[in-house]
Amino acid sequence: MADEAAVIDQTTETDPVLDTQTETQETDQAESQGETQDSQQQTEADKVDGRRFNPEWSKALKELRELYPDKADMLTKMRDNYARYQALQEVAPKGLEDVRAWKATLDALGGSEAATDLMQRVADVEQVDAKIEAGDYSVIAELPESMQKGFYQMLPDALAELSTKDPQAFAAAVMPHFAAALQGTGMEAHLQKMYQAAGDNEPLKELIKQQYDWYQAQVQGKGAMPGGTKTASPEVQRLQAELNSRREADDQSFIGGISEKTNQYVTESFAKNAEVYLKQLNLTDAQKSDLAESFNVKLVDKLAADTAFQKQLAAYKSLKNRNPETVNSYIRSKIDESAKAIIDGLVTARYGGMRKAKPTTLPSTTTTDAGAVRVAKTPDQSEWDMDKMDAVGYDQTAKIGKFFLKGNRTVQVVRA
Repeated sequence: MADEAAVIDQTTETDPVLDTQTETQETDQAESQGETQDSQQQTEADKVDGRRFNPEWSKALKELRELYPDKADMLTKMRDNYARYQALQEVAPKGLEDVRAWKATLDALGGSEAATDLMQRVADVEQVDAKIEAGDYSVIAELPESMQKGFYQMLPDALAELSTKDPQAFAAAVMPHFAAALQGTGMEAHLQKMYQAAGDNEPLKELIKQQYDWYQAQVQGKGAMPGGTKTASPEVQRLQAELNSRREADDQSFIGGISEKTNQYVTESFAKNAEVYLKQLNLTDAQKSDLAESFNVKLVDKLAADTAFQKQLAAYKSLKNRNPETVNSYIRSKIDESAKAIIDGLVTARYGGMRKAKPTTLPSTTTTDAGAVRVAKTPDQSEWDMDKMDAVGYDQTAKIGKFFLKGNRTVQVVRA
């Protein structure tokens, strides 16, 4: 998605999802989605991807919901809570212990916004450090006024130490101010008057001339005191240029790598969240492509308008010791927050949402080879012959939709 890179560059983890899904899961997910759309009891934050659930367990729960229709809501919530627990373990192997530790740390910082601000301050400090290391004086202007005053108060001590550690740099810093001070004393005119007043006293005139020449050498920057800036060796300059080039390349690689991973994850997110719809609605390739494009545009717009997301992303990118996987993980988590709602909204607006399941059609014969009567619905538990059901066992009865009823009757539930 080309536009996604733009979102990242403006100011800009998440759990992997299993791709395997049986037909039973698809039916289960469709039913669950239909229930959610009808009741509107779950918020987007509470929705759980059923494909995280163990396929065999999902099938068993579906059978239990059919056996106990009045417990269907409770069973669905049990499934969703377990799926949330699995997702939690992927990011927090120690479960609540990890979460509590993270929350305690976050609370100590003042919350998520305070943590974002702290990251930004760290990034700003790293930028100041880099300018100081490079000798960039513009960094002083970026300091608060009180800190600027403190810097200027340190100058005398700094110059005294510089005169010992690097006389050449000290001279380069001091000579212009020394020359200006000499010029301000009026020494040149005074020496000229002394020279004229010496008359025929040649030895005195020679002394005055030497003093005048020294004066001129100082104000013109040609004095005996070492002058000029400290020149780095060609090797040092070459290494510095190479370091700068590597830093620029690293920045480009960092942004490019994040963009590539994000684009890939957006594609995967669309495929994951739209899978059931695409199968149910039997869309053409052109319709699928258009739906994917609309999904990308809405996702980009949503992330671009999320100021908290943009601020957090900018803080991540500015860190000196930044971790691409941390940034990618954060972006993926934000995509996951919005992807399903965007897909649901697009499909509902265009196609009216998920199609209703076709009614169950009973076979032409009304009994099985074993003599059980075929029925479309699980009989009420009050009708079961529990002694016979327990004697035969769950695997050979309820699990396969076969029920022994009071009155020596046997039925077989026909499942679509």
